[in-house]
Amino acid sequence: MIQNNHIWPLGLLLDEVWLKVHRVIIHQLQVTDYWIQDEEYAEFMDQQRIKGENLKKRLILPLMGEDYFLLETESVFGPMNKRFRSKLPISLSFGYDIGLHFSYLSSGQTDWAEKIASLSALFNTGISIFDLILDHYPHLSKQLIEIINEKTLSDLATYTPTQLAEFYSVVLNVEKPELKILLKFIIGFFIELNKLFPENNKIKARQELLLMLIKGLKSELLSVNYGTLPIAEQLKIARLKSVLPFLIIKKLATIPVTDNNKKLSKTLNTFITCFAESFWLLDDFVDLVRDLQNKSINNVLLQIQKNILVEEDYPVLQEILKGNYIVDTSQRLIHRINICNNFLKQQELDSNISNYFILFFLAYIRDWMS
Repeated sequence: MIQNNHIWPLGLLLDEVWLKVHRVIIHQLQVTDYWIQDEEYAEFMDQQRIKGENLKKRLILPLMGEDYFLLETESVFGPMNKRFRSKLPISLSFGYDIGLHFSYLSSGQTDWAEKIASLSALFNTGISIFDLILDHYPHLSKQLIEIINEKTLSDLATYTPTQLAEFYSVVLNVEKPELKILLKFIIGFFIELNKLFPENNKIKARQELLLMLIKGLKSELLSVNYGTLPIAEQLKIARLKSVLPFLIIKKLATIPVTDNNKKLSKTLNTFITCFAESFWLLDDFVDLVRDLQNKSINNVLLQIQKNILVEEDYPVLQEILKGNYIVDTSQRLIHRINICNNFLKQQELDSNISNYFILFFLAYIRDWMS
């Protein structure tokens, strides 16, 4: 019945695709014992929110200064305000724990781990706010791109503490509160990066990090302005946009590392790539309907477009329901989770750390579903 043109109303097809995506993913996670049960999930995420609120006070209050109230007010980000305020502590916790555990995996429990974790919390939350503005506020995006571009990133990455302080004073004069929030996160990241690795220290690593940040900026911008790019290029952008932030945090975690263990480095790279791709696949999965409606770049939709050579909503939805795209993508997701789970279990870490990071990973896999 679905295969016949326009038998089902479009709205019903959209609902059916959304339901099928969630049914398939949840089933796959349940049969592989990767689905965190309700009570354990709720308890863990409550702990993440508490940690995030503490990070807000410890990291963000000094950074935001008198503008800290903007994080609590209902006057910013319009209809997305509630989402912004509820997700902010979670975004901080997510970035913090990834930075912490990538550091543990790279170099063990050193003094650096906590510092890298705090830096990663700033970075991850900044990226989330950047995405929010780019995806939902085109009138702000234009001004944002004028301020934060390749040259700005290059300057910030090489500025002295005095120059960073001068840039911070310029940010204070930005009128739009949403932009001011984001810009303070960005300058805060570079200030903390400079404290950890002064300009005359770790020069090569800082240059490599800068190239990754520029690449990340370009992929973010191309993801909303992909125009007539070939599908193969769009597929690369779809993956890069989601995966690169995790690779940047991995870069931060490995800057202090002096031990060149090539075997560990190779397996760690495989783990982090699979970890990142799990959230990329899941992100495109759960945003499938929204991305179709908004004409946003999406791995699953691009695969379909490549096969049936149409972009109209109705035939694409039909193809999703009658094809194997959802099952195939869910199997790719499970394969990556398997690799991550096996890697973590094999590491010579404190069992509490390994078990916590596995729980962290699976809890956020479930959280992405909401």
